[in-house]
Amino acid sequence: MKDVEHYLELLKKKDLNTYYHSIRVAQYSYLIGKTLEYTNEQLSFLVVSALLHDIGKLYIPDSILKKPSKLTEQEYEKIKNHPLYAKKILQDYDSKLLEVIVTHHERLDGSGYPYQLLGSTIPCFAQILAVADSFDAMTSNRNYNLVKSFQEATCELWNCSTQENNLYNSSFVFSLNQALHTDTLQHPKMKQYTLQRFFRKLEE
Repeated sequence: MKDVEHYLELLKKKDLNTYYHSIRVAQYSYLIGKTLEYTNEQLSFLVVSALLHDIGKLYIPDSILKKPSKLTEQEYEKIKNHPLYAKKILQDYDSKLLEVIVTHHERLDGSGYPYQLLGSTIPCFAQILAVADSFDAMTSNRNYNLVKSFQEATCELWNCSTQENNLYNSSFVFSLNQALHTDTLQHPKMKQYTLQRFFRKLEE
């Protein structure tokens, strides 16, 4: 946990928005795993993966990471390298954890990155991160992106979980939707939601 906090502190100093995004993605991933009745060990693995999923952005220039307008195609190609940067930063971590972090932008239809993996070749926990990451991206305030409501974001995830548009695992989208309607953590004030409080919840 100390190593995780160390890396998150570095991320916090680098970019506050990415730091809070990582915490929210960990929260949504936790809710999905909890709904699926994962063990505490599995939940811990999932949460740590989520907290560190964007750590590779430490290597992304501030001019790109903090750009207030939409990225150019060239800038987007550069930011797509962040999963591979994470592999370098966390090279001493467990190989299975690294595999999840590196593949969280892969999509079931092979359209993701960095390896264009297909379907079941994408680690299960990476598929969960993909849902949580995309959900938060759609529901968070960005200067170049209209914020969607939870319902709108869930509907878009559903639309991208069909045979015709197969990006996300529909069972994980369903689990997130179910959790958001039942869990008391569904609307936390995340800027006041400390890591210590989050992990106390995990240990319950």
